[in-house]
Amino acid sequence: MKPVIQIFGSSAQHYMTIGAGLNVSTADLIPIPGAASTNLNWVFQRWFDANRNVSWDTLIKLCDDFPDELGKAKSNLLAYISQPIPDNVTYISSIPDDVQGYADNMRQHYKHQPIVATDWPPRIGKDFFGRLALVEKQDSSTQAGSAWHLLRGKVDETVKLTGNKEISVEDVLQPTDSSLSLRVVIDGPPGIGKTTLCRKLLNMWSNRPLVHQQYDLVLYCPLRNKKIATATILADLFVRQLNRYKNVPEWFEERDGEGLLIIFDGWDELSEQLRQSSLAASIICNEKLDQCSVIVTSRSYASSSLLEIMSNLSRHVQVIGFSEEEISTVIIQTLQKDTKLAQELIDKERKDDKNRKPFTTTQSSKDSQLAVKLINDLKVRNDVQSLCYIPLVCSMVILVYCKEGGHLPTTLTQLYENFILETIRRHVKRHDINPHTLGSLSSLPSKLAKPLQEMCHLAYTNLANTTMAFSLHQLQSLSEAVKEDYLGLMTKFTEYDKEKYQFLHLSIQEFLAAWWIAKHEKKTEEVFEDHFNDDHFRMCLRFVAGLTHLEHESYQ
Repeated sequence: MKPVIQIFGSSAQHYMTIGAGLNVSTADLIPIPGAASTNLNWVFQRWFDANRNVSWDTLIKLCDDFPDELGKAKSNLLAYISQPIPDNVTYISSIPDDVQGYADNMRQHYKHQPIVATDWPPRIGKDFFGRLALVEKQDSSTQAGSAWHLLRGKVDETVKLTGNKEISVEDVLQPTDSSLSLRVVIDGPPGIGKTTLCRKLLNMWSNRPLVHQQYDLVLYCPLRNKKIATATILADLFVRQLNRYKNVPEWFEERDGEGLLIIFDGWDELSEQLRQSSLAASIICNEKLDQCSVIVTSRSYASSSLLEIMSNLSRHVQVIGFSEEEISTVIIQTLQKDTKLAQELIDKERKDDKNRKPFTTTQSSKDSQLAVKLINDLKVRNDVQSLCYIPLVCSMVILVYCKEGGHLPTTLTQLYENFILETIRRHVKRHDINPHTLGSLSSLPSKLAKPLQEMCHLAYTNLANTTMAFSLHQLQSLSEAVKEDYLGLMTKFTEYDKEKYQFLHLSIQEFLAAWWIAKHEKKTEEVFEDHFNDDHFRMCLRFVAGLTHLEHESYQ
C-alpha cells in the first residue's frame, strides 16, 4: 500500500477519477480543501480490501485510460516497477503469508478486547480518555516542579502552554513530511486514559480505518510487563507467541522495522536502569529498527526524560481529559439513563451556565435531581471539580457521591479510600457479610482486614520492585486474599498465553502501598524519606501525606 500512495501522491487531487477507474465507491468522500491525500488513501484501501485485480498491470491500464490526469503517476509507476521484482510477487502489497497470518491473528485479538480494560469503576463518557492536545513547543523545565509542590497540588501537573490545539484520535497518526516512520510521545496524569487511548488505536487498526499510516503489524507493549521491559531481542516483544509465525520478528528486523508500529505503554513504569539500557529504550531512541514507527506513553512527570532522548520526534500529544462542560455532561449521562431526559438536562445546564443562573430542573426523576445536586456541589467545591477532568477520578467521584448519600470527599486520598471501601462492599455482597456494616477500611472485620493487609504489603513491596503484573504462583502466598478473591481489587488478563493479575489501576496499587506505609510501617517518615526521590513512589507518597497528615517540616 505504501508504495502505491507514494506513486500516486502527486495526483491525489484526482482521487475520484482513480476511484472510478478502479471501480471503487467515492460517493462518501467529501471534496474539501486539504482532504485529497486522505481520500486517496481511502480509495486505495478500499481497492485492496475488495481484492479485485490488485496488480501492477491494473494500475498501468488505469494511467493509460486517463493520460492527462495520471501521466506523472505513470512515470512514477514505471520507474518503481523497473526495479527487480521476484517472479512470485503478483500483488503490490505482497508480504509473506506468515506475516500476514500473524497480523490477521493480532487484528482479531485487538478487535475483540474491550477499549476500556475493566468495568470497575463504572465506565463513563463517550471517549474515555477525554480530549487530546498537540503540544507545539515544550519547555521541559516547566514540568520539573518541586516534589513538595506536586505532593500538595493536583493529581499531576498538566503543562499549560498557549497555542496548543485540540486534535482527534486520528490526528495522532498523521504522517509528517520529515520521515516515513512516526515517533509520538503521549503523556498525561494517572487515570487520564493513556492506556485506553492505546487500546482505541489498536481497535482502529484492527478495523482498518488508519488512513494516514499503513502498518503491516501493530504491537502493543506494556512496559509494566517484565518480559517486555527486559527484552533483549525483538521476538520478546511479540506477546502472542505462535509457533507457526516464529519467523515474523526476523522479517521485520531485516527491514529495520519498516511497516511495524510499536506502542510502548508506560515509560514511567520502567526503572531508571532500563530507561538507560534496554531493547525498548534502544528502539524508542531510534538506535535500533530505525524504520519502525513508535508511540510511547508516559505519566507527565517522566515525559521530560523521554523527550530528551527521543530523536526525530513527530509530535508530542497530551491527554488533557474532560473540560468543565464535559464533566457536567458526563455526570448527567452517567446518572440519568433515559437519553431524552438526559439531553433535556444537558441543554438546561448549558443554558443556565450561559445566563449565569443556578442550575435547576423541574424533572421529578431522582436520578436527574441527584445529577443536578452533584453538579451544583462541584461548583462550590472547585478542589474536587478540578480533579474530575481525569476520567478515572470522575467515575470514582460519581460512584462515591451516590453511595455516600450525596456527600463529596474532601481530599483525593479520601476519595480513593471510599472507592476501595465501596469495591470491598461490592465484593462481599456475594458472601454472608452485610456490606452496610463496613464503615471504613480501618474497621474491617478480621475476615476482610487480613486479606487487605496482605494485598497492601504486596502492593508496597512490588511497587518498590516496579512489578505491576503478577502470576498466580506469585499470589499463592496471599492465603487470605486468595480465599476472598482479592477483595475485587484485582483484575485477570492473559499475557503470553498465561493468566496474570494486576490491580484495577496502577493508582489503586499506589494507594494500597501508601496504606501499608501509613498503617504498618513503624517509621513512616523514614520510609517517606527513602522513597522521596523515587519517581515510582510519587503518587504513593501523595497518598501517604494524605493518610498521615504529614506537615511540611515532618519530612523536610
